[in-house]
Amino acid sequence: MPEWIHRFMAYWWDILKRTLRLLLGLYKRADLIGGFLIWLGLSVGAWLQLIPSRVWLIGGGLLSLYAIMVAIFEKFREVEDEKIALQEKLETTARYRTFRTLLGEAIHEGNLMRQSSLPKPLQEWVDRTEAFLEGALDKPAALRFLDNTGFTRNDLEGNVVEETLPDLRYEKYVPELRVRRLHELALHVKPEDIDPSFNPQAYENYFRTKVEGRL
Repeated sequence: MPEWIHRFMAYWWDILKRTLRLLLGLYKRADLIGGFLIWLGLSVGAWLQLIPSRVWLIGGGLLSLYAIMVAIFEKFREVEDEKIALQEKLETTARYRTFRTLLGEAIHEGNLMRQSSLPKPLQEWVDRTEAFLEGALDKPAALRFLDNTGFTRNDLEGNVVEETLPDLRYEKYVPELRVRRLHELALHVKPEDIDPSFNPQAYENYFRTKVEGRL
């Protein structure tokens, strides 16, 4: 049997099942209840010979036809909802892939910052990355990127001078810590975590591949 015939038969078989379900459960819909009551009145009128029998038959046919139309509409609405859900899933996947690419670029630039002796490029990178994370995810993710809680002296050996250790919890511009936070995000962020309003095109060429003042 050709595929199109199989699909055609499957479609109308589904419509038939939906129509029967609607007719059997017509008490759940006010429009079908109204149509049934009208048909019931016609049935009584035909039984009492007040109206021709064909009017009763026509009424039953119209009620069945209306149920079929409702079934077709419900099927159409389900198909459209599935298309919308699929489109949203594809868009979410695309945003997630772009986010991971940008996150990788941010990590690469952060690693370059560890080789730079100039403070300004580092500060700009941290601030840009914070803004990127807030736009792509949310404010808590951006704050987590800046948070130093949990790091120890061993984590910082060779990355900061001894005088800064007492205030390290409030120090944003430490490249080693910021890069480690980005690696944590890369492991835990899921597609559904991406903000639906995140526009990847706004971050084109956002991160750099070269930095000033490399050692």
